[in-house]
Amino acid sequence: MKSKKFIKSLAAAGISALLSLYAMPIHPIVNTVAFGTLVSPSNDQSAITIDETKIDLRITPYEQMNSPIAVSTENNIVKGAVTPCEMLDRVSLSLVVEASAGLSHSRLSSINLYVYHTLNGAECPVRIILPSSVVKKSNTKYEIIYDFITYGTDMRFETAYFSGVNNFAASYCNLISNSSDYIKAEAITPDGENLFVSIPDKVDTAALKKWLNNITVYINSLSDVTGFSRGTMYMLFNDAECATAHSANYKLDSKKQINGFTVFGLNTTEEAISVMESERNAITWCVMHELSHSYACHTANNTFDTNYNYHDEVHTNVRGITAIFNCENIRDITIWENGDKGTYNTIYNLKTPDANDFVYYMAKKMVNIGEKYGWNKLEFFFSADTTHSDYDHSYSCDTNLHAASVLKDYLGLDVSETNPEYLKFVNVLHRLYMLCWDHPSFEDASFKKFIDVEFNNGAPDDNSGTDLIQRFVRSNIEAPLEITKQPKNISAAIGDTISVTVAASGEKVKYQWYVLEPNGYIPKVENIDSPTYSYTLTEENNGRQIYCDVTDRYSKTLRTETITAGTPVEIISNPANTTGQLNSIVSTSVKATGCGLKYQWYERNAGTTYWGRSSDTDATYSCTLTKFRNGKEVYCEITDAFGNKIKTRTATLGLPLEILRQPTNVSAPMGEVARTSLNASGSGLRYRWFIRYSNDIYWHSTSTVSPNYSCVITDETKGCMLYCEITDVFGKKKKTNTIIVTEKR
Repeated sequence: MKSKKFIKSLAAAGISALLSLYAMPIHPIVNTVAFGTLVSPSNDQSAITIDETKIDLRITPYEQMNSPIAVSTENNIVKGAVTPCEMLDRVSLSLVVEASAGLSHSRLSSINLYVYHTLNGAECPVRIILPSSVVKKSNTKYEIIYDFITYGTDMRFETAYFSGVNNFAASYCNLISNSSDYIKAEAITPDGENLFVSIPDKVDTAALKKWLNNITVYINSLSDVTGFSRGTMYMLFNDAECATAHSANYKLDSKKQINGFTVFGLNTTEEAISVMESERNAITWCVMHELSHSYACHTANNTFDTNYNYHDEVHTNVRGITAIFNCENIRDITIWENGDKGTYNTIYNLKTPDANDFVYYMAKKMVNIGEKYGWNKLEFFFSADTTHSDYDHSYSCDTNLHAASVLKDYLGLDVSETNPEYLKFVNVLHRLYMLCWDHPSFEDASFKKFIDVEFNNGAPDDNSGTDLIQRFVRSNIEAPLEITKQPKNISAAIGDTISVTVAASGEKVKYQWYVLEPNGYIPKVENIDSPTYSYTLTEENNGRQIYCDVTDRYSKTLRTETITAGTPVEIISNPANTTGQLNSIVSTSVKATGCGLKYQWYERNAGTTYWGRSSDTDATYSCTLTKFRNGKEVYCEITDAFGNKIKTRTATLGLPLEILRQPTNVSAPMGEVARTSLNASGSGLRYRWFIRYSNDIYWHSTSTVSPNYSCVITDETKGCMLYCEITDVFGKKKKTNTIIVTEKR
């Protein structure tokens, strides 16, 4: 491997022809590490060597200050004068305020302190601190105590507005150092890539010096790999304010000198101290990672939002691992995370590495590319610098989106093309392709060839072929967020437990359930982050509608189908036969219980065989009663939310039963036929004539079932009486008048 410093030395010696082979110019930012002082090429010119004798290690206690601060009050805001302080010192600011009325413990507990630090004469970002305690001194006087860590070499402050107080004033303010249990460890190098560490005093001094020396070598190698200097790297251990276990690269100085900054929480501190004391030649993965973050771009910031930057754990780790390989002094250092992970060299000999070892193989590929195309090109890549790039290479730009699609199709990757983490990974390959193959624009065929040449010709046993890309996608990028199983409607009885479940692909998926009550208008949020939502079915929530929003860690959200849970359909009352006057509107209805009920009526006119679908789709059927529709039959098919179907009984719509013309008395000569008839209106009329003979006291049913009656005059029938009973389709009955049949002489 040819070091960048070695290449630069060749250029200094006049061998400029070698450098002219590179399409991209050497980075214009001058590295503060001066060649020939601290850093030099190794004997075999495959890495750099750092002269550790030139690293000045200093371990000193913090100065225990007790400094009064001049304060002023203006419009109920307290302001403190600029006060010198030590970098990364733990301090307490004691502020005594008084007022004739309006002060209280609860009110003062929420008064923010706005702290402004400067470093090397430049402003650091403002910090907002809440009180750690409030002490009542008298009925009108309180002491507010703020605990924080100084992020600069002097400070000033302002408080939030004290509202609702009378005659407000600040009577006392003092800044007290609380760093008696901490020490500052410093490593000073002749080339200015220095290290400042605030750490608990309990750590073994010899172990701390060895660790401090290794870290100083490491950050100088990071500077060599990226081509950038941070000037001083500040490391703060045991920070109780740290919201996460660790973070990196706060912007401390907006001037030309850029200072990196890493913070480690309580648990991470314990791990780092344990490792530095048990293994003198070790570095924890966390420390390696956070320091690597700080060398990502030229302008330090706490978000890393540059035009190009693969802000992913993998790229950051690859940068750090490559820096370890880049330096002979620390190439055999143990990288430790919950147990030994091995050295940079030995890790490559693993034949069945686990998923986390991807970064080692990717780092090895970086060494190969650096040797092949020139380390100066990897400076652009590792530092994420686009100052001298004439093309848009942000991970979400159109070109990178296209590259993501090409790579996915070419290698058959199981990933969403719009997954941000996948796009950032593609951005790495895209960037390498543009830099190393000197392509001012993206070309599909050329990009595929680059993947083949650079990632498909590695030996299978070191996992450096295209399976390296497949492996990364499988191990580090979630499958696209997808609802793999929708919740389903649930039919149950009152008192049963309802459980609604959704299944989704992807990692770190969050679930938000919503319910809409049967008579509600706005869904309410259920505070349940689970793929299953359960409750008891009651009369009140019978028919509840439920859906879930599924969200991944990129804030992409998918909504499930809306389901209904409740009792199945049941007919309470069937549609009834209905009568009405001619040309009037007649209606019949069904009453049913159940969830998500849908109604479909069917109809047929009297005397027809086939049923037709009606346009009526609610619980009531209506039509205008005409002569043509008299006797119309209808029924309803009801479907619930669960797919259950049930049919009602058939109902008939028609005119009411009415006798329009009564039968009349009749006579005929002996042996001849006597005839009578009636006229009636209604639906589905049925007739039955009854007779009582002259010598009988009982009525007898005849066989005549029509509106006409006839009989032959005989000795038996002469003098008989008749009437007709008429029944309509609704079961209503009417009797005609009684008539007499006589012999005509």
